[in-house]
Amino acid sequence: MNKSWKILNLINYLDFKFASHFKVKDFWEADLETIGFLNLDDSKMIYVSTLKSDKTFLFL
Repeated sequence: MNKSWKILNLINYLDFKFASHFKVKDFWEADLETIGFLNLDDSKMIYVSTLKSDKTFLFL
């Protein structure tokens, strides 16, 4: 997946905390700062953009 380190860090963190409870969907391949998370039956989606986030955006 070709995304910014902030998005990849977010995906890794959520996968660690909530593995198997969501799916990652990339409707915005050209936008390196955007990703979608879907519930398992694809009925709800969360759109996340880190474009204007602080450069120190980290998950611990």
